[in-house]
Amino acid sequence: KIVWMPTSKGRDQRSNETSTDELKVTDATNHLLSETVDVIDIIAGQDMVLASGHLSPHETIKLFEEAKTRGVQRMIATHPYDVATYPEMELIASTGAYIEFTFLSCMPTKQTMSPRIMSEQILRLGVEKCLVTTDFGQWTNPPPAEGMRMAVAALLDSGMSVDNVATLVKHNPKKIIN
Repeated sequence: KIVWMPTSKGRDQRSNETSTDELKVTDATNHLLSETVDVIDIIAGQDMVLASGHLSPHETIKLFEEAKTRGVQRMIATHPYDVATYPEMELIASTGAYIEFTFLSCMPTKQTMSPRIMSEQILRLGVEKCLVTTDFGQWTNPPPAEGMRMAVAALLDSGMSVDNVATLVKHNPKKIIN
């Protein structure tokens, strides 16, 4: 039901490496590749969900704008806060995409934000435009189910309401999948 654009080989993921085997969705002039448009059309035709993977903010915006015009109804920006500015996240959300926040970013192995900062950013963007996942599965982290329990507890501890947390981990994901 969900199609992810490139992750470990995406432009954003490869930006600090010299490898030439990155998977691209845009050409040298920043236009979407015809293959990318073909994938968008398949996603729209099959009523699937489009997830950005580890694309740059610019690529994500371009991808989602095109996907919206081609009939894709559900989109997820895969934890863009790692590389996107707040205005870029607002622009991504304006395409109708959900902004994914992952609890992995709050773990000691990654620690790019605290649960309090995560809560603040979610509330600023709008709970109805966001979702929270774990992005767990690595051997250095607890199992995903335990990670979700930890995420819920951390969000509640940061002052987020029970209703908002339920929207982030239950209601919005259900809207995306159904």
